[in-house]
Amino acid sequence: RVDVIGNSGLVCMVANLLPNGRVLCTSAPEYVRTGRNFDNIIDLPFADPEAMNGIHEVHNGELASVFDPLTGIHSPSALNDNINGHGAILTADGRVFSAGGDSRSNPSGFTTGPEGGLFNGLRRQRYYDFKTDRWSYVNQSMAVTRWTPSIARLVNGSLVIIGGMTTQTSYVPNRNIEFFNPGVSTNVLVPSSLLDRTGTTGYPKVVTIPGSGDLFIFSYNSYSVVSKVTGLSIEDPQYWTPDNGVTWLPPKIPLGRRTGDNIAGNCLLPIHASRGYAAEIALFGGGNIDNNNRTALNDVARLKLTDPAPKEWTSDSDRMPYGRVASDCTLQPNGKILITNGARLGFSGGFVGSTNMAAAANDVFCYDPEANPGQKFSVLANTGIQRFYHSTSMLVPDGRTLLMGTDQATFVVGTSAYEHRVEAFTPPWLLSGTPRPNIISVPLDIITYGQWFTVNFNGSVTGVSIMTPGSGASGSEMAQRLLFPTFTQTPGRLRILAPPSASVMLQGYHMLFLLNGDTPSVAKWIRFGDEPPLLTSAPTKTPTAMPQLTQTSSPTSLSPTNAPTSIYERWLRLPGRSFVTPPFLNEENVYTPTSTVASYVAATIDQCESICQTGPGCDFYTYNSQSSECDIKFTDKSANMSTIFKGQTSGSRLIGELRFANVINANAIVTASAADCSSQCDTTANCQFVIYDSTIPTAVQCWMKFFDQDPATTIGFRQNPLPLNYNPEKLGRVDVIGNSGLVCMVANLLPNGRVLCTSAPEYVRTGRNFDNIIDLPFADPEAMNGIHEVHNGELASVFDPLTGIHSPSALNDNINGHGAILTADGRVFSAGGDSRSNPSGFTTGPEGGLFNGLRRQRYYDFKTDRWSYVNQSMAVTRWTPSIARLVNGSLVIIGGMTTQTSYVPNRNIEFFNPGVSTNVLVPSSLLDRTGTTGYPKVVTIPGSGDLFIFSYNSYSVVSKVTGLSIEDPQYWTPDNGVTWLPPKIPLGRRTGDNIAGNCLLPIHASRGYAAEIALFGGGNIDNNNRTALNDVARLKLTDPAPKEWTSDSDRMPYGRVASDCTLQPNGKILITNGARLGFSGGFVGSTNMAAAANDVFCYDPEANPGQKFSVLANTGIQRFYHSTSMLVPDGRTLLMGTDQATFVVGTSAYEHRVEAFTPPWLLSGTPRPNIISVPLDIITYGQWFTVNFNGSVTGVSIMTPGSGASGSEMAQRLLFPTFTQTPGRLRILAPPSASVMLQGYHMLFLLNGDTPSVAKWIRFGDEPPLLTSAPTKTPTAMPQLTQTSSPTSLSPTNAPTSIYERWLRLPGRSFVTPPFLNEENVYTPTSTVASYVAATIDQCESICQTGPGCDFYTYNSQSSEC
Repeated sequence: RVDVIGNSGLVCMVANLLPNGRVLCTSAPEYVRTGRNFDNIIDLPFADPEAMNGIHEVHNGELASVFDPLTGIHSPSALNDNINGHGAILTADGRVFSAGGDSRSNPSGFTTGPEGGLFNGLRRQRYYDFKTDRWSYVNQSMAVTRWTPSIARLVNGSLVIIGGMTTQTSYVPNRNIEFFNPGVSTNVLVPSSLLDRTGTTGYPKVVTIPGSGDLFIFSYNSYSVVSKVTGLSIEDPQYWTPDNGVTWLPPKIPLGRRTGDNIAGNCLLPIHASRGYAAEIALFGGGNIDNNNRTALNDVARLKLTDPAPKEWTSDSDRMPYGRVASDCTLQPNGKILITNGARLGFSGGFVGSTNMAAAANDVFCYDPEANPGQKFSVLANTGIQRFYHSTSMLVPDGRTLLMGTDQATFVVGTSAYEHRVEAFTPPWLLSGTPRPNIISVPLDIITYGQWFTVNFNGSVTGVSIMTPGSGASGSEMAQRLLFPTFTQTPGRLRILAPPSASVMLQGYHMLFLLNGDTPSVAKWIRFGDEPPLLTSAPTKTPTAMPQLTQTSSPTSLSPTNAPTSIYERWLRLPGRSFVTPPFLNEENVYTPTSTVASYVAATIDQCESICQTGPGCDFYTYNSQSSECDIKFTDKSANMSTIFKGQTSGSRLIGELRFANVINANAIVTASAADCSSQCDTTANCQFVIYDSTIPTAVQCWMKFFDQDPATTIGFRQNPLPLNYNPEKLGRVDVIGNSGLVCMVANLLPNGRVLCTSAPEYVRTGRNFDNIIDLPFADPEAMNGIHEVHNGELASVFDPLTGIHSPSALNDNINGHGAILTADGRVFSAGGDSRSNPSGFTTGPEGGLFNGLRRQRYYDFKTDRWSYVNQSMAVTRWTPSIARLVNGSLVIIGGMTTQTSYVPNRNIEFFNPGVSTNVLVPSSLLDRTGTTGYPKVVTIPGSGDLFIFSYNSYSVVSKVTGLSIEDPQYWTPDNGVTWLPPKIPLGRRTGDNIAGNCLLPIHASRGYAAEIALFGGGNIDNNNRTALNDVARLKLTDPAPKEWTSDSDRMPYGRVASDCTLQPNGKILITNGARLGFSGGFVGSTNMAAAANDVFCYDPEANPGQKFSVLANTGIQRFYHSTSMLVPDGRTLLMGTDQATFVVGTSAYEHRVEAFTPPWLLSGTPRPNIISVPLDIITYGQWFTVNFNGSVTGVSIMTPGSGASGSEMAQRLLFPTFTQTPGRLRILAPPSASVMLQGYHMLFLLNGDTPSVAKWIRFGDEPPLLTSAPTKTPTAMPQLTQTSSPTSLSPTNAPTSIYERWLRLPGRSFVTPPFLNEENVYTPTSTVASYVAATIDQCESICQTGPGCDFYTYNSQSSEC
């Protein structure tokens, strides 16, 4: 099926898939009737200086945009030279390299406006960085000017720029290629015998050949192989001559042109490891040499690139169902190829709206190179938009293929011939009902060629494929290739052999797919390269001289079991050691027997650790603080050894806390198997785990062991194990998936599925946070309202959970301690911050200071990655305020402290209304009574729309109109005297330094949209008793006053303070992060908290008493205060932040790593439903809307994205709506009002039992409803043209696409269901108002647009009937 999923903002002429799953689209400037492209505008007073190397007016983003296929939203990307006709390809580091363009500063008669002109792009070389959404220019220019060149990458990192024309107007071919090497100051120009003989129009076909690494180039109907070293031809069969005389010298390609104006689609056929990595190119169709015969070719020309010279062209025995020219080819994860776009007749090129092409090739062809002759081609769905020249296609990680672009379809020239809509083709193998495999984890490190790597998964897997992301331009694909690698499989685990060299798959990012038959998983990104391999076994080490400490004993045999988390984390902070599998773990992450290298007397554990970290022969150490004994140890790497814990099957994890020291043998026996060995341990009182050796058939092979209970002994490791994920189908699993670039203290989920993370500046030993730096000569002026040095992106970053990559986001005031919430239009509103310009003794560097953020109000726009400031400030200064949204669009800023140092509470709230010039300050009786430290709990109450505020252990309900209290039970007094006035909350503090996690429990339409808040744990009032609370306090917000607090009969397994609560799509709640003891606040590395609460708790409010809590996986990183959690659209929950764990203060106490918790319901094997389409328009409250899906669906849930800060969740809520179901189709009733779910973006999930789909974004709002039937209209006077007939009753069935598309382009009508279509997009019966004779279609359209009573028109160009 084909669905219009959004708008790319421009004609996507050149497309590059980025490693975040988005598509970089670039285009020519659009000038229609001396107007501008208002679909993709950036209005900046100055261009981004990094993108320009100088101050100049920017050209409004008309040249580049980034399209997100998951949301259908595009973000304009600013650059200042004319990129029209450039070539572009993804490089090893994930940046897009671009070369060439257009010289015209002000083309097509465009009237110069405030955006000014464009620099000449013909010799420019540039990069686009997806991590920062920034363009930068290479200081050196190309050797010659180029328009429409192709680009190829070589294995040594060089880029080859091939052919093209000297300018965009002369059409003089470049008969050469040139090498750009980033390490060389000048491009190297090399003549091309192929291009000299054939000339070239644009975008020759190029392939880096597997094996040799040389370059294959194809132009017109001839090819050459050029040396990767010299660029000179090493194979050049001359079988092309000009049109006036065709001479064939074998081996020959069948008659026809395949590049230039007669473009054939091209693909490198799938590469198979089992076939020795042989490679073959296929060209699909193209144009006849004789342009008078305009019928396109329908053959498939194939050439084996890895064959020796002379290579022989062959024609596939199967032909396309009809000929195609200017088509696009897209490899699929299962090895099939889709042929899309293009025309049946004609040739490319020409002006906008050109008729050089005709008969749109709208059918999707599928070519299976593995099928039997006569069965290779099938015709799939028909696309709704005709796409001729300047079209592109792109496979994205979820397995769909995007169809984009064209400016040459038969539209009305002069109105809008530019096609911005993006279609997504969902292939039948994603709709067949076959369950998709699920990839749980892939290596985060760069994978070395020729090495085996491990992938964890669930579901059924029959195959593996690896896809290089596409880089396409006008029918020429420059990069995409597919490999079927060698792999082995055990339950839940694959071992995959990386390609043998970069010539097979170049260095950099690739998509890994798992296959269940033809059905692929959603891809995960992996990287290949020549960096050092992951350590899967320990290197052989010979101990040498250790530090001169007293050696106390000779080596003894010991077997360690587990190490304190803090030691793991300390190791992770050593340079270059993050995300490396430790050598003392085997592939199953099970500890093997060990031996002591040497023992020393060390004054401190740090000294012992230093011995291990710096000396050879050490894999881990034990340190006894009483005896000061430091034992340096290494591990036995024998593959036959295995370790099993008591009461746990092999592959499960030990739950609970143990104090580890030396391990002592309890017993030694002979058993038949590891399972027998384990069962013996289960029945032996003092056995805690076993070591089993499978190589001793008759001797002792099962050692029962226990830990001695010496609490003074600590075990630490030289290298870091990732969290042990045992029994994930029941407990879920936790994986470190990337780095947020800063401590994610405040987190907001954006409507593109990414997370905006904000933080305090990091100053460690007067250094900087080098993890998240933007070095700009000037700050982004939109983000600053003035020229000032920017603070290097240390304050904000955007984290992508699909790639694990973060992008720093520049702003210039101190945002530390702000509140933030997502607004109706998808921007994040932020208020408050920190006044310190240069805090914590930071030595002023080139980045300068920060503006005072205490009264600032600002927005972050995810579409542009820009911060902007509201001209009005808050009424008072605020640090750590909460923010709530009201149904009228106002924002309420609540509490916080007056500064970040005084801790004086703000005893008020204030209203910010974007339409009012001054914030309105209102006193709060609740905050006056309780004071506040930071981030009170806030909820907009369903039904009334009034505001619930909770501080310490008391609450108030305030009017949505006045902000004054309308319900205020006073049952809190200061610590020196506690007086309870019923209704009461159980004893304890729940905000401030004693934060309780909070969630609004799921809302059910079937229960009248009743709402209830739950607070999980918190701190005791008496700080001397530092044990956290373990109760669950609940209050029904929609009950009348006085509301009554209750305690759930079930309690958490242990108390937690400063935890985070995260609603799940199935209605369960996860409690993560925080501590068992202590209170929050304090300095970096503070010990105010202790005993990390690393277990993931799951709370099911629908379960029976005694069954509501379960303990799931254990996280590998302790996260105390300043931690956050976030549900993302794929159903995982991210765990982020903390700067207060017990690290080594002064080195790096800032936790940047991001963990993803995959819950057990995603690993159980239950198939996930698949959402095919959702409404693109804003959905009106109380209206039914339609969702198409496949798979099994038992429920529906709608989730408001989270906005959390330090344990306070300000936005997330979950609704189970009313719905009806027919096969493949759901009708869902939107919530009745904005008080139930506020206006804006929400995630729609479909449920199969507890297992959710991946979410799709929908929007609720009060805009006019979609028209599902035509409005009643009374015809009035029409323009005075000749009326030919009286009204008659007509019933059209399907309108010409051009008419439908023209209607879509009228102002304000994009993506709106026309009133003459019903919900199934079938035309409903209509009546003719009047008929006229009109000279042109434009005159007919004018009658319809300006006269009443007209919904649409038909125009017959032969009879002139309108």
